[in-house]
Amino acid sequence: MRGVMMKTKKIAIVGLALLALLVLAQPTVTVTPLAVTPGGVVTISVTGQAGEKCGIEIQDPFGNRVFVKEVTLSLAGAGSASWQIPTAAGLGTYTVYVSCEVTKAAAPVSFRVTALVGGEARKDLSPLLLTALAIFAAALIALSIVKEF
Repeated sequence: MRGVMMKTKKIAIVGLALLALLVLAQPTVTVTPLAVTPGGVVTISVTGQAGEKCGIEIQDPFGNRVFVKEVTLSLAGAGSASWQIPTAAGLGTYTVYVSCEVTKAAAPVSFRVTALVGGEARKDLSPLLLTALAIFAAALIALSIVKEF
């Protein structure tokens, strides 16, 4: 019985290691700011393999492609593109898709085009909260594995 438990733990560790490699193999994408008014500018930053080409696409809330650009990442593996939101842009959630030659596709990232309220665009903290939750869950899993050894 003890041998089966040890084998199960080893398989779990190998599985988590492979999952970590898959996550690390994807490019990292950040969008700033996460809430912007029409006429404002968003910057899409990408990190991946040095010198690889990455395509960036932004879709509006209705699925229409509103921005497309290809960037070549620097020797440090970083690149960025900026898009000025048209003043007539529709309000809502816009989605950024990034796909690179080597590190493949990143998870889509969203930002909101919002109306100016009280002199300030409303800030959407949901991506930050989801990231924090994912990190917390990964830490709990790692802690439970370490405790077993």
